[in-house]
Amino acid sequence: MNFKDIMYHNKKLEEWMLFALELGEYLELDKKNSTHKFSIYFSLPEPTIFSYFLLHGIFDAQMQQGVDVKKIIERFKQLKEGDIIYYLDHDEWKRCSVVGLYENYTPRSPFHLGIANHAKVIQYIPYNQWEERVMVTDKSNDRILNARRLTAIQKVSGSLSQFYRAEKVKLKEMINLPSAYVVGNKSEFDKYLSLFKFSYAYYDYYHSDILKDGESSHFCNVKWLHSNTEYHKNLVDESITVIIGAAKATSRMDEFRNSNRIIFSSLTESTATVDMLQDKIEQEILIKQGEVITNEIVEELQKKSVAIPKGVRFIAWQHRNK
Repeated sequence: MNFKDIMYHNKKLEEWMLFALELGEYLELDKKNSTHKFSIYFSLPEPTIFSYFLLHGIFDAQMQQGVDVKKIIERFKQLKEGDIIYYLDHDEWKRCSVVGLYENYTPRSPFHLGIANHAKVIQYIPYNQWEERVMVTDKSNDRILNARRLTAIQKVSGSLSQFYRAEKVKLKEMINLPSAYVVGNKSEFDKYLSLFKFSYAYYDYYHSDILKDGESSHFCNVKWLHSNTEYHKNLVDESITVIIGAAKATSRMDEFRNSNRIIFSSLTESTATVDMLQDKIEQEILIKQGEVITNEIVEELQKKSVAIPKGVRFIAWQHRNK
């Protein structure tokens, strides 16, 4: 998407909205070229709403890059026996258990995904059918289940295809990997997702149409992390983790030291809580000899004519992945 063409109340986006979108896009694209993990800390009046635009920018950057064959194969190699996928069998979607991934099973396809059908007989799905007939989930079971017909599958391909190429949306939905992970107050986050109405390319949309956590549809581009075990299970090396709230960040930021982090505190939080977080960040930068890269980010955004809005304060640093 060309963010500068997005309209809000028949006007161009406010400066801080555009900044958050462009920053999210920049961070997602730039991390591919960096050997270090980055961290950014923001102190804002409304960090939750700011994060909507930031997450949209991250997702948009991933849609620009698309999903290549290597990423598809890596995703399917991660599947284990008992993991659940959705399979389009003729005209019916079915919940099926994964039996395994088979390489060179036949000369016609380099890979086949083995699933259990209604009779627990293995059915082999060739690679060239995955895009149209398979959707990966984050659900699993400790045993092989019989296939079950699903009465309703909510796909996002239709709505997101208004803004992105349909084939890219299908591939993103197939592998179903989050664009970013979020730690924070989920009920507070959900509260304002339909607050802002935008228009782009003659279509109206809300943040709830872009940011999906797997509840209203199968698709998940924003994954909530509620515990350490979920973090270790779901996080992938190049992911961006967004932590909203000073208290959450103080208690959990160390868990994500080896990933890319965006940390928010609110001006409405207690001074003591925010001070504790800021002291912790300062100590991390000093002790771990983090390199402050705030100016570099500002300069890169200025090249795109994106200015730092009034009221937005942040510090960015990078650290080695140890």
